[in-house]
Amino acid sequence: MIDVYAPTGLIADRHKLAENLARTVMRWEKVPEIPLFLDNTAAFVHELDTEAFSTAGGDNRSEDLASAAGEQGCADLVTTASIAALDVFPGFPVYGATKAYVAHLGTNLRQELAPKGIRAMTVEPGIVDTELQNQIADADVRRRLSDTRDRIEWLTPADIAEVVLFAVSRPARVSLPAVPVLSSGQTR
Repeated sequence: MIDVYAPTGLIADRHKLAENLARTVMRWEKVPEIPLFLDNTAAFVHELDTEAFSTAGGDNRSEDLASAAGEQGCADLVTTASIAALDVFPGFPVYGATKAYVAHLGTNLRQELAPKGIRAMTVEPGIVDTELQNQIADADVRRRLSDTRDRIEWLTPADIAEVVLFAVSRPARVSLPAVPVLSSGQTR
């Protein structure tokens, strides 16, 4: 899965972009075009109003992280992977592989950016109540995922946001490089 965040109205055909990105992920992963992968490889295009982004100082322009680190003592780059990057979840092979890529990218970014005062963190959520569950075409996989609601309370996007807020609000000397976040009842 791949997520793209863009200002509202920037992308004329979000559906076509999402389809092309998902197919690109499949080509990059060199997986065959069979229903298992076609139905479980996804891309999400999220539109954000420019008012949905702001620095603590009220600026809604994207600033260069290195200059921000120089001015403020540190800057943060947060990527989102998944617990699926660490464990195997039947029915989600491409999703798990793409999230493993994001986790590995985060590890490499930490090595490259730390000397510049930039903390790179990868948050690795467990089951979060998002639109992903509505995008799964395989009925058996959808049922298995839905059945977990009977056993555990799913995380919310707000739960993840609070963890990220906690991590980036630490003093410059503290870095939380990889943060798995699970529902209390989720073992993996």
